[in-house]
Amino acid sequence: MLRRELLQSAIAWQTLTRPPKPEEAAIASASEDTTPRVGIVLSSFAGSEEHDGSKLKGLARPRPADSDLDDASLDAMVRKAIELGTTRKGGLPALVAPDDWVLILTHTPACNGGVPGEVTDPRVVRSLTAFLAENKLGARITVAAGCGAPAYRKMAGDFTRRYPAVRFESTDLGSDEPVELPVPGRPMAKRNAQGVYRIPKTVQQCDKIVSVAALTTHPRMGVSLAIGNYLGIAGGLDKLGEPDEVAADLFSYHPADYALVGGEWGLETDESGARRGVHHNLVLAGPNAVAVDAAGAAIMGFDPAGIGHLRLAEQSGFGDTTLDIIWLRGNEIEQARRPFRKPRGWRGAAEK
Repeated sequence: MLRRELLQSAIAWQTLTRPPKPEEAAIASASEDTTPRVGIVLSSFAGSEEHDGSKLKGLARPRPADSDLDDASLDAMVRKAIELGTTRKGGLPALVAPDDWVLILTHTPACNGGVPGEVTDPRVVRSLTAFLAENKLGARITVAAGCGAPAYRKMAGDFTRRYPAVRFESTDLGSDEPVELPVPGRPMAKRNAQGVYRIPKTVQQCDKIVSVAALTTHPRMGVSLAIGNYLGIAGGLDKLGEPDEVAADLFSYHPADYALVGGEWGLETDESGARRGVHHNLVLAGPNAVAVDAAGAAIMGFDPAGIGHLRLAEQSGFGDTTLDIIWLRGNEIEQARRPFRKPRGWRGAAEK
C-alpha cells in the first residue's frame, strides 16, 4: 500500500495524539487543515491521484528524470510544484501580498563552481521570479545571490524591463549591513554562549523569504536544502557551534515563508570526498521548509529523523519531519527516490 493511501488515517491519529503547537493553537479552528503540504514533481510526472481519489493533472510534456531539460520544461516543473505545494488558503499567491518585499535565498557556497548541482539552479530562481511578477506578488524582489550576482543582476535587468512597476535586484548578504540580535527562543548552538548572531538588515526587514536550494549533500549536516541556505546569511559561524545548530538558530530569525528545492542537478560527495553532480530532474515546493526538506532528504536516501537541523527546527515548532503526516502531492517519495552517496564520515543524528 502506498504512503498516500495511509495519509487520511495518519492525519486523524496525529490530530488526536499530538498537542497543538503554540502557533497552531492561536490560529487553528475545528475546520482548518494545518497539515503541511509538499508538491513533488519529476520531469516524468504524468499525473496522479489524491488520497481522496481526485485526479491531479500531469505535465504537458513529461520527460525521463535523467533527460536534459530545456528552459520551458524546467519552468513547467517549477510551476506545477508550486501549484501542488499549496495550502487550503491558496498557496504562494495567498502568502505574498502585492506590496511585499520578497527575499529569495539561494545556495552559492563557492565561486569556483564547475560541478553541476553545486549551487541553486538559476533557472528555478528565474521561474519563481517570473511566477511572482506575473501574479503581482511582491513590489520588490531581491535575490541573495552571493557569487552568482552577475547572472542575477542580468536577470533583474530583464525583469525590470518587462515589469517596470516592480523593483528587481540582487545582493550579497555578506556585504549587507548586519545588526547583532539575540536568537528568538532558545539558542541551539552550544558554543554561542551569548545566543547572538549578526543578521543582515535585508533578512530583518524583508516581508517574505523564499528559500531555493538544490538537492545537495553536506559533509557535517548530511543534506543542505532550504534550511541549509540560512548558513549563507552570516559569516564566521564555525566557532559558534555545529552547522546543524547554527542553521536552526539562523532559521528562527525569519523562517522561510516558502521553499523550493531541486532542479535539473543535485550534488553528492563520494567516498574519496570528491563532489559529483547527480542528474535528477525534480522540484519540491511548499509553504513549510521543514516538511519540504524532510521530503527532499528522504528522496535522497536519508532518514529525515537523522538530520540534526531538521530535528531541531521541528523541536522549535517550525514544522514536521514525519513523512506519514505530511501531505505529499504529485509524485510519491518511492517514485522520486534517487539515493545520493552519503558524505564521507557522516552519520545521522539518529545513528549516533
